[in-house]
Parts: sequence; C-alpha cells; structure tokens
Amino acid sequence: QMCIRDSSYGGYEKMKMKMDDNVAIVENAIQVGHTNALSREYLSKITGMSDRMVRRAIELSTKPIVNMGYGYFIPDENDSVDRAEAHAYRQQETARARSIIEKLDAKFAEFDAPEYEQLELDL
Repeated sequence: QMCIRDSSYGGYEKMKMKMDDNVAIVENAIQVGHTNALSREYLSKITGMSDRMVRRAIELSTKPIVNMGYGYFIPDENDSVDRAEAHAYRQQETARARSIIEKLDAKFAEFDAPEYEQLELDL
C-alpha cells in the first residue's frame, strides 16, 4: 500500500482520486428524505466499501448528510421532519466540536504560556 505522503509516481494524487471516487459513490447511494435513511452497514454492503471507508467518505462529503441514529439521509428541504432533523443534527455536531475544542484547550493550556509562543534559535 502506498504511503499518503509519497508524491512520487503520483501516489498522493492517486489516493486522492480514489477517495473522491468513494465520496461520489457514497453520495449517490444516500437517498433524500428521512424515510429513505440507510444504515452504514447497508451502505458498506451496496458500495463494496469497508465501514471505515464509508465513514470517511461521509465525513468528506460536501452534501448535507444527516444521521439521527437510524440511518443516513440527505434532508428534503420541503419536509418539516427532515428540516427539524437537519437542524438537530447540526446542533449535535456543533456541540461535539465545541466539546473537543474545550478538551484540547484544557489539555494544552500549559503550552499557551508566553515562553512557548516563539522559539528563538541561536545560529
């Protein structure tokens, strides 16, 4: 398996193209509307990708893919349930992101001290 940092022979470009293909495949598999939600297990089965690859493709997708615990779907803006679930999902993910940032800030607070801000080298 080629290392992602290996730019020789177009290694990185090939991996990026493959991931772009995977994102497109997963985006095309996920349907519009909460009534058409698909489990990640089913997405893995119909795309032929591992669970990890499906999760990564969903993460990299630019489409508003929602998962409220019963499957993945693209919300229908004309459906009130879909709109409500999209809003709830966004709030859930925003809270998760804030929590991660707060934990990182607490863990690395000691490195924010002025003596760590700039390293001077005597050359």
